Amino acid sequence: MKSLETLRKEINLLDSKIIDLLAKRCTAVKEIWIYKRHHNLPVLDVVRWKQLLSVHIVQAKQKWLSEKFIVDIWERIHQESLRLE
Repeated sequence: MKSLETLRKEINLLDSKIIDLLAKRCTAVKEIWIYKRHHNLPVLDVVRWKQLLSVHIVQAKQKWLSEKFIVDIWERIHQESLRLE
């Protein structure tokens, strides 16, 4: 059995990776904003958002994560993306 300290270090490492991935995602969002602005496209594509959310829900359920948890997280991530765009 792993010690509490070891388990906490693993969580801290995973949390850092999550933050790094979110930062990379924000960079990609900014690039998308530039593209959309250059091509006069709307910031929000509702159809794409609904499709992606559905895919994320299916993926999450396959990993035993609750739908509510995933919807809450992805809605917050999406709100931040819209703010950046």
